Amino acid sequence: MVKSTLVLMQIALLAASCSNSNYVGDANKKTGIGSSRPSGEDAKSKSGDSRQSRKESFTLSPTAGKVDIVWIVDQSGSMLEETDHVQKNLKEFFSRIDAASDARLALIAAKRGMLGLDLESIGISSEKVKQIDYEVQSNDALEIAVAAFSRQDVTTMGNSAFEIQGSLEGFFRPSVKPVIVVVTDDDAYGVDSNNFMEQISDPQKALGFKPVVFAFAGLKESTFVDSESTGICEVSSIGRSYIELAKQSEPNGAVFDICEKDWTKNFQQLSAGVLATAENSLKLKNATEKILQVTLNGQKLDASKYTFANGLVSIHPSALVSGQENKIEIEYL
Repeated sequence: MVKSTLVLMQIALLAASCSNSNYVGDANKKTGIGSSRPSGEDAKSKSGDSRQSRKESFTLSPTAGKVDIVWIVDQSGSMLEETDHVQKNLKEFFSRIDAASDARLALIAAKRGMLGLDLESIGISSEKVKQIDYEVQSNDALEIAVAAFSRQDVTTMGNSAFEIQGSLEGFFRPSVKPVIVVVTDDDAYGVDSNNFMEQISDPQKALGFKPVVFAFAGLKESTFVDSESTGICEVSSIGRSYIELAKQSEPNGAVFDICEKDWTKNFQQLSAGVLATAENSLKLKNATEKILQVTLNGQKLDASKYTFANGLVSIHPSALVSGQENKIEIEYL
């Protein structure tokens, strides 16, 4: 009888022990210990990072992702070093722009001569590029731009570049704001910062809206000196018209010092500025090193369709629905 009582007491103690163990498990669940956290922006990310995620929404215009660029390069006698810089950097520039946007490139410059520039020789050959074989002189880059963008059926008075009038019509897209890049060691005369935007944005004659202007130009004057023996840069005149037009551009253009010995950094900055005009690069409000997810029009976007660098998320134009606004949502840590 005593033995039976002892056995019953041991069974009771064992049952109580099991009951307490189950209670501890329930308590852990109530406090989140050993269980998954709630879903949502406060939850641990799928990658295992416990930081709080953020979301931002953007709307891209129907023309987002498209870039039309024309380079106009002064080929006067003092531009030997500068045309060489263009020769060395233009291919990489276009590759960088075309990889992140739907780009078209035009070059206005003579193909032959000591300062000749030829897109095919540079290594740029595509249905997305075009060269207008025309020699550019010191002061007429803006006059040439007006002629190239003018409609072919419009009579332009007083423009010496009439032979290339309308040469960009049909190549550049009428709904895309173009980018103009001028390379010169001089200033513009005749057509300058006082009348350029008015002439080129006339909807009856030319574009119908203002382009974005960038330039490699003189930022300070120097006298004529043999640059090979002294290392002093030759600048005929400060590029005041280009400086002013860069300020008038929306978004802002920029002017780079033509006297820089190495143009690599300037080309990188130019690339960033040009891509900003495509409006498919989105700047996040908060600094981050990690993008969790991008959705396009409510659908998760494959990681191969966007890039993240220098705080910008760039949506590849092939992912965008053409001719309509595109809704983007970005989740990041």
